Amino acid sequence: GNYRCGLSGVDLNRQWHDPSEVRMPTIFHTKRLIKSLAAQEQLLLFCDLHGHSRKRNIFMYGCENTRGPLRLRERVFPRLLADCCPHFSLPGCSFKVLRSKENTGRVVVCRQFGLPSSYTLEASFCGA
Repeated sequence: GNYRCGLSGVDLNRQWHDPSEVRMPTIFHTKRLIKSLAAQEQLLLFCDLHGHSRKRNIFMYGCENTRGPLRLRERVFPRLLADCCPHFSLPGCSFKVLRSKENTGRVVVCRQFGLPSSYTLEASFCGA
């Protein structure tokens, strides 16, 4: 869809890798803020909030980490949400990173800032 387009007509959620300050100022400055915060404190979580036009319920996309001591860490927060929110669907979550998602906020923040708890939270436009 075109829900994520900025005034320059580009899908803002696909511009996180190297955003232009002129064409994508919201992404550019958000990323700059994250970098500034990461230099001062340990970041715990990044969450990009979206509405989904086809899938029902509330669910998350994360970034699968298959190796190392932080393996499976990306699944903790969605599990906590599933335990306390009846409309959150843990089976609806996905942690695979498709090639088409490489430049999204969650993937770029996970990889560039080393934050495995980086998500896109999707809430259905059409209900639970």
